[in-house]
Amino acid sequence: MDERNEAIQPLAPDVLDVNVYHGIHATLIKARAKASNVINSATVEAYWGAGKQIQETVGNHTKYGEGALAVTWLSN
Repeated sequence: MDERNEAIQPLAPDVLDVNVYHGIHATLIKARAKASNVINSATVEAYWGAGKQIQETVGNHTKYGEGALAVTWLSN
């Protein structure tokens, strides 16, 4: 056992109720879901903004498929 693990000792069952563990677990699950939603929203906003800039710059002056080339170039 290394030094880090030696310092971590499980608490006796009578010291910390199982309900506390469940509460902490639920809190962490909620935080993880919230973080995931924020990241997903930020990603959608970024792609939406990139598409808007491409549309404003290129507009309807391209042939079908040329806009996809710009997106492919930008994504690399």
